[in-house]
Amino acid sequence: MVKYDPLKKYLDKQSIKIGEAVTLSFDEIETIIGDHLPKSASVYDEWWENSFNHSQAKSWRSAGYETTDINANKKRKRMTFIKTGR
Repeated sequence: MVKYDPLKKYLDKQSIKIGEAVTLSFDEIETIIGDHLPKSASVYDEWWENSFNHSQAKSWRSAGYETTDINANKKRKRMTFIKTGR
């Protein structure tokens, strides 16, 4: 199992429509994955980019979500995932 697979499973279970969003605190994400987020998640915007080159992004992208407002949400220790259906 990959570290961020539980996040994919959590997002897969959300019954929302394309264009709707799920906002999670970093603490909630850590509870979902059962581990701490790396410090880089709080420091670097790039950590939250929607690139399939990163294992964490693969989890939300494969569930049909993208992150939004990366910089604004990072400072509040929250991330918003918007349902894209891709």
